[in-house]
Amino acid sequence: MQGAANNSNGSANSASNAAPAVQVPKVITLAQGTVLDVTLEQAISSKDAQRGEAFDAKLSRDVETDGGVAIPAGSRVHGTIMAAAPGGRANAPASLVLALSDVELAGAGASTAAAITNKDISIGTDSVLAFRLEQPVSISVKQ
Repeated sequence: MQGAANNSNGSANSASNAAPAVQVPKVITLAQGTVLDVTLEQAISSKDAQRGEAFDAKLSRDVETDGGVAIPAGSRVHGTIMAAAPGGRANAPASLVLALSDVELAGAGASTAAAITNKDISIGTDSVLAFRLEQPVSISVKQ
């Protein structure tokens, strides 16, 4: 049987070895249908884009939930081109499908934007696109 460890003055060692309090992050859930407005940092064209190609953007406005800001405007957003086809052919119209993959503050989940037309699709730098979450997404935010 072991006894309590003693410090130099002979009393039991207690509070001085207590573990520091761990800060538990708050979990916020963004509902299905939440809109993320992002501003592209480069132009994307259905004529040149390739499936799997990455793109960068910034959140154009705060994403709010429960009366507070879940993700602040200006947060960096990353996405992927899911599909791209150039236009100009009658039986194969131009199309461009984009998906968000993550936000540097917290995960944003996949959501997509798609466009289909007979002409090439070009989205210029600084264009603002709206992405709608296809499913709820939970993110951890340090308080």
